[in-house]
Amino acid sequence: MTERKPRISLTLPPLDAYDALLVVNALETVIQALQRIHGDHMADILAREGVDTPAPKGAVYSGNPSSQTDNSDIDL
Repeated sequence: MTERKPRISLTLPPLDAYDALLVVNALETVIQALQRIHGDHMADILAREGVDTPAPKGAVYSGNPSSQTDNSDIDL
């Protein structure tokens, strides 16, 4: 069975530069929150699809052994 990829459509009204910046800031905040919570698992999903995506900085290791990668890029 093929897994369906979620599709989201977003329609925005005409925005001036200030309002557009507010939307961008809100979306960046949402992205950061999702990366903190689900980044490790999302990277695993992308890897299964052939997209090489490292776990985001600050992601917590979930215990999935297939998600461990080379630690040479970790800043200590």
